Amino acid sequence: SETIYPVLSESTSLRIAFRGLLVLMSVCVAWLVPNFGEFLSLVGSSICNVLGFILPCYFHLRVFGKEVTYTQAALDYFLMIGGVLFGIVGTYNSFMAMLHPEELHVDIVANITDAEDASNSTGLRW
Repeated sequence: SETIYPVLSESTSLRIAFRGLLVLMSVCVAWLVPNFGEFLSLVGSSICNVLGFILPCYFHLRVFGKEVTYTQAALDYFLMIGGVLFGIVGTYNSFMAMLHPEELHVDIVANITDAEDASNSTGLRW
């Protein structure tokens, strides 16, 4: 069988070096890009909803067409509508977290501090 990179398929040490380079590049991107977590959240909420909910249902309806029962079609449409709604909400929340990361950080820190104060007053420890 033909491979795209025949050199990498023949040499084990080159394959290991290539994988290591990919991991190193991923670490560098995650380290150098500010708010990388919020960016991943934005990508996940927008793209993953399309790939996980909307497209499979759409393809199921298109491929099987008239063979799909009413219940299956209703479930497909329900999942597609839910995927669109959750995609919109998730994308909006992720976008707002990218624009205002300090607000999210302050809320999380305040909640953790409140929880620690409450647990210390009852004698519980984390």
